[in-house]
Amino acid sequence: MRSWPIVEEAALAGMRRALRAELRAVGADPALTFDCLVAVTEACTRVLRRPASGAAAALSWQVGRDVVTFRLEDSSEERWAMARHPARGGPPPEERVDLGLTLMRELMDEVTVQTLPHGTVVTLTKMLRSSPRDLGTPA
Repeated sequence: MRSWPIVEEAALAGMRRALRAELRAVGADPALTFDCLVAVTEACTRVLRRPASGAAAALSWQVGRDVVTFRLEDSSEERWAMARHPARGGPPPEERVDLGLTLMRELMDEVTVQTLPHGTVVTLTKMLRSSPRDLGTPA
C-alpha cells in the first residue's frame, strides 16, 4: 500500500506520476489509468479546498493485477454532498448536484463516501481487467 499526503495542489503532480508508473507496471490500459488519474485528482483537489480541522489529508492506494483501490481520508467537518446527477436517477433539479462526485462515480467502478465524526473517508475502486462477462462472452 502506497500513501501520499495531500497538502497542496502542486504535490498532486508527483502523486499522479507515481500512480501512473505503478499502473503501467501492472499493464493497466492507458484509458483506465486516465480514468483513475482524473477521479483521484478530483477527489484530492476537493479535499484541499475544504477546511481541515485536524490531521492533514492523505491518499493511499493499492494496485493489484486486476484492481486498484484508493482511500482518501480528510479531517474536515464539511460533509461531501451525496447528490447524484438528475439524468441518472438522482435528486430533483432544484437540489444541488455534486458534479465532482458524479464525475468520480462515472469514471470509477465503485465510489463510497463514509462520513465519520472526525472527517470523511472516500474509497474509489477501478477494475483493471475486464471479466469475460464484460466482453460479451459466457463466463
